[in-house]
Amino acid sequence: GSGKSVAWKALQRVQGRLKDTGVEGFERVHVHILNPLALSNDEIYGVFNRLNNEWTDGVLSNIARNVCTDESPDKKWIVFDGPVDTLWIESMNSLLDDNKILTLLNGERISMPTQVSILFEVEDLSQASPATVSRAGMIYMNVEDLGWWPYADSWLQCKIAAGCDQVNMFPHRNLLTKCKDQACISMNQIQYQMIQ
Repeated sequence: GSGKSVAWKALQRVQGRLKDTGVEGFERVHVHILNPLALSNDEIYGVFNRLNNEWTDGVLSNIARNVCTDESPDKKWIVFDGPVDTLWIESMNSLLDDNKILTLLNGERISMPTQVSILFEVEDLSQASPATVSRAGMIYMNVEDLGWWPYADSWLQCKIAAGCDQVNMFPHRNLLTKCKDQACISMNQIQYQMIQ
């Protein structure tokens, strides 16, 4: 990945820490994650059963109702972590408008207060219409801009957390840092050097 999850999780942590230290204008952030690829449209928004005339909430309608009735000043983020599909994203246009209203098939309208935000963590926007794209702010994160250093650093941190002696990891860190500073050695060369 390009660091999208790490970016919003870091922002979440920073906002919570700033709130804890008493900095005005910051609140804790509660995150609710959905994978829209794993759910049907009915499972996302809800469905009206014609046989018994009963409404069954979807995952989004349930989360939206809960976070919108929470009157605490804490921020609530609903994160869609998965590819955009025209079937479910087009039903979200009224939610992405300035009105921020989720309109369900049963006629219910859930108004999103200012402390509720919708985030999309997607690979690309190839299936999103211009109307949908124009309603959302975008942050583009290119995997090529990230480079290899975060992966190497994460590997080192995992080794240390798993109980590897920091003294034994010191040569690896030095080698990786040297390679990072030179910025001309490929990952294959680094791996080869670490094996020897």
